[in-house]
Amino acid sequence: MKRILAAIVAVLLCAGCFAQSAAGIMNKYKCKKGAECVNVGSMMMGVVKLFASHDDEAKNMLKPFRSIHMINLDDCDAVVKREFAADAKRLKTKGYGELMRVNDNGERIVVYTRQEGDRIKECLVVSTGDDSFLVQIKGNATMEDIDRWIKKNAKK
Repeated sequence: MKRILAAIVAVLLCAGCFAQSAAGIMNKYKCKKGAECVNVGSMMMGVVKLFASHDDEAKNMLKPFRSIHMINLDDCDAVVKREFAADAKRLKTKGYGELMRVNDNGERIVVYTRQEGDRIKECLVVSTGDDSFLVQIKGNATMEDIDRWIKKNAKK
């Protein structure tokens, strides 16, 4: 019985070792053929906000966001997308809450948020299937900021 318990504990500990962060997944796939990677770090976001300072609406939309990192694998082959889907299932989500999950004809989209109090510090959007991508947004936003941004950018 002790051996079985020890084996189960070892398997659970090893499973945690294979989990990857969003940055780790992006680094793994950014050089794959067909991958598109966009990183807008905090310094560049400062520059963008500076240019948007003349437009109050744009300035208010960008204010809560500190950085945006994205990898898009739409143009990658099916093998890469399957590998990405497997890695996405092992994404480190400890400390994140699931905001939304969508399953539609083989497309799976999950939105995770990491919050401190009523402030959203990080948002991860993971899509697997034909439209495979990972987006990581860092900042200091409220749900109202997110709602306003979604309403402004929703397709009409």
